[in-house]
Amino acid sequence: MRRSQRGKNQGTKNFKAKLYDAAVLEIFREQKVPQVQLARKFGVNEGQISKIRRGQQWAWLTQSPEKDRIVELRRSKQRRR
Repeated sequence: MRRSQRGKNQGTKNFKAKLYDAAVLEIFREQKVPQVQLARKFGVNEGQISKIRRGQQWAWLTQSPEKDRIVELRRSKQRRR
């Protein structure tokens, strides 16, 4: 993919998207529900659920600037040790 096209068709803008923003947020918030159960409910595979929960996919929706700052602070504290 060319650099100018990255992020252009993210999420529901992509015609192949199976998930909508509300579903992704539900997946992200439901950390105690097994991945298998969520995958069946939303019609995607477990890998997709895992990537959403870890912030590897749909990160612009699930990650907040505040959360990113907390993660960076934790990393910097670990480096100091």
